[in-house]
Amino acid sequence: YHYVVTAHKPTNVTHAVVANVTGPDDLNLIVCKCTHLEIYTLAGDTLQPVYDIPLYARVETLQAWRPGHERVDLLFLTTARYQFALLAFDPSTGQLVTRAEGDLQDRVGRPAEHGQIALIDPDSRVIGLRLYDGLLKVLPLAPTALTAAGAAAAAAAAPAHLRDSFNVRLEEQQVIDLAFLHGGARPTLAVLSQDAKEARSVKTYEVVVREREIIDGPWSQDHLEGGASMLQPVPSPWGGVLIIGEQTITYHSGSTFCSIMMRPTIVRACGKVDADGRRWLLGDDRGALSVLVLHTSMPADGGAGGSSSAGAAPLRGQVESLQLEPLGV
Repeated sequence: YHYVVTAHKPTNVTHAVVANVTGPDDLNLIVCKCTHLEIYTLAGDTLQPVYDIPLYARVETLQAWRPGHERVDLLFLTTARYQFALLAFDPSTGQLVTRAEGDLQDRVGRPAEHGQIALIDPDSRVIGLRLYDGLLKVLPLAPTALTAAGAAAAAAAAPAHLRDSFNVRLEEQQVIDLAFLHGGARPTLAVLSQDAKEARSVKTYEVVVREREIIDGPWSQDHLEGGASMLQPVPSPWGGVLIIGEQTITYHSGSTFCSIMMRPTIVRACGKVDADGRRWLLGDDRGALSVLVLHTSMPADGGAGGSSSAGAAPLRGQVESLQLEPLGV
């Protein structure tokens, strides 16, 4: 007989998320290492390890999500076997608990060539899942279905967050990246794809949950750089999306378009520095860091939810140019 056991924990970081998981005032770094979740808390200028949780699954995607009634963030993840789980921190026990779980597998379909992609609409209306080529699985959310009547009641009612999923067909077969945009009347999806001639483009769609379909969105952009590989949605009041390539970074919102050149590199990670998305931290394959600055036409105090007059629509800013500054040089 042979007894086989894993001698060492995985060390390769596959996903990282910043969220408020252990408490509303706790800033947490959640690091996923394939089959482990590690949770750290920022204390002063250091990271303090809080939890190291083994998972009986290989994590493929990891996202933080805060429903309307929650004071802390939940963790949504999918696995290599097309399972999903919604995890939450239980302050009474000091442990992560499973609020909801389920099976996302379809009977037919070719696994997505570029791996699984999961994304959550900024207004908590739907979760989008790219699991198979040519298909988008939509998981509608019901953030108002629950009331904050205590942790126990919320935990018991948590599956009501998630409604029955449905599939919609995408024209794009080779999807590189996806992103939900901010500020749309309907969930608006940006799709970065590559065609048979290896030309890359971005097209937007609107998700119509009631009809269980997607329709053409407000804008599209063809003839992108061949190395475009990442989409980053820009928060309101600016809106739009950053299209990150190997030699250029482009901002597009349908009405506004601007771009900046950079030295050839492969950007591996991108994260917001400011809540309003005017500064972004980029990390490349050589370990170099850069800050991307969006120069806008609206001051920060005039954009976040403000309006030009009583009853008027919220003010919408405009991105005028981009600036990229290397760090540590």
